[in-house]
Amino acid sequence: MNTLKPRLRIGLVDDRILLRKKIGEYIDTFEDYQVWIEADNGRDFVKQLGTQRSPDLVLLDLDRPGDHGQETPRMVTSFCPEARIVALSYLHMEAAFDRIACLLPTLLLDECLRVSPHLTSKELQFLSLVCSELTYKEIADRMCLSVRTIDGYRDSLFNKLRVRTRVGLAMYALRHGLVLA
Repeated sequence: MNTLKPRLRIGLVDDRILLRKKIGEYIDTFEDYQVWIEADNGRDFVKQLGTQRSPDLVLLDLDRPGDHGQETPRMVTSFCPEARIVALSYLHMEAAFDRIACLLPTLLLDECLRVSPHLTSKELQFLSLVCSELTYKEIADRMCLSVRTIDGYRDSLFNKLRVRTRVGLAMYALRHGLVLA
């Protein structure tokens, strides 16, 4: 283990136990990182956090049944304001390890990869889905919203992030570590 700098503490919030365990085992193979907390949902994460030191990074699945996944980023940032959050939504196990291996080294840099406070939890969820191959109609169905509301999220994000296309949204999300899709 590198004794010159502390290990980056990582929280995993995902109800897919097998995926969460495998990602945790994989992360623990790197000497600069350690899984600090694992939880099925945001409430469990906050309970486990208790008086422990906050993780530096939280890998967070936004699509968890019964947890109102869109509320979890808000819970995490209220209890761990310094933690960086990266969405894991709809990440397949095969893709997880490659994406995490590419992402982790960038997290040791001082650049801010945190979820921007000007993005709502619904916008963050929409942004993670934009990086999938779903159509806007399928995104609306997945989020239980109308296509018109999805168009509103898209237009709002175009303005907030200063991009002009869906590809621009996806590139922004990937460059800023907001999704691992």
